[in-house]
Amino acid sequence: MTYEVDSDESQALDEHSETSTRPHNPAIILNQPPNQPGAQHLTRQYWDIRRQISTLAVRGEALEQRLRTLHIRDPDIYLSSPALSRRLSRAKQELMEERERSRTVERILQDIRQECRTPAVIPMLLSALEDS
Repeated sequence: MTYEVDSDESQALDEHSETSTRPHNPAIILNQPPNQPGAQHLTRQYWDIRRQISTLAVRGEALEQRLRTLHIRDPDIYLSSPALSRRLSRAKQELMEERERSRTVERILQDIRQECRTPAVIPMLLSALEDS
């Protein structure tokens, strides 16, 4: 995310960029003049960003429409935010299931290794077969 900087602040940033250090003044980082109340400025900045998001969303839809007219076959281009969220949720669920399967296989492998080191089950099975 980028923030616009006033000309005085820009000059201050240019002076500091030569030494490749950024000023640690919060007023410069948040584009907040020192004499302006914080909440009022942040509210205005919030609504500016919301307008930018809306503008970019409209531009994205226009580009998507142009891609459709060019018959672009990449289905991921046309996914909406809810569709992307569903796909991400599904991928997270699959990851959790895969991790659980991996843990199960690890436990089985540990049991096999233990049985190979100190046999207990096989001799018990053999003795049970002999007794019957």
